[in-house]
Amino acid sequence: MEPPGPGEVGAETVSGKVVSATEGRATLRVGRSEVVVVWGPAVEVLRLTSLERKKIKVGACVLALPERGDGAQGEDFAAGVVRLVASAGRCQGGGGTGGNDDGRGAGGSITMDGPGVVGAVVEVSGSTLVVRPSSSPSADPVEVTTTSRTRYTSAASAAPDGAVDPGAPIEAGDCLTAYGAASPSGEGVRATRLRVSDPGPGRCPEVPVA
Repeated sequence: MEPPGPGEVGAETVSGKVVSATEGRATLRVGRSEVVVVWGPAVEVLRLTSLERKKIKVGACVLALPERGDGAQGEDFAAGVVRLVASAGRCQGGGGTGGNDDGRGAGGSITMDGPGVVGAVVEVSGSTLVVRPSSSPSADPVEVTTTSRTRYTSAASAAPDGAVDPGAPIEAGDCLTAYGAASPSGEGVRATRLRVSDPGPGRCPEVPVA
């Protein structure tokens, strides 16, 4: 994935639960495996904040990821995470496993691939969000089922610039997604960008290194 650029998803993206962390290094639990992520002082860190379910309304631009990292674009799924990208306005991007989803302004382009969806909410019915994929407005809407385990997050309110001090501690129990390149040592990922959130009522999304 990176480099080419922040928010583009590829082989060197990994997500999981932090089992241990020190300055510049964290070990993630991804399924039955552990992956080491390392980073330097110039890494970009984004910390997502929790959001109430009622904040997700018709017209909102959301990124929804399945509870488990399987499935295909365009398929209905049960959500592990629903992220508010913009409360209203133009929504650009496509379904996938990650992307430039840090809330840096309504209508920012989101580059994704894999299961999940990003688009405008066109209907909210009980536990179901109906999302029209913004990458293909003519495609059938995707039904995203939410459960008691679904986490709702927003990056827009994390800080004025959507990021936090790179020195802010990353701790065991955090959910962490790292974007970067293979570590020179070959032991994991050397990150150029980190996204941190609390696990909420559910589990951390898991994306293994391909």
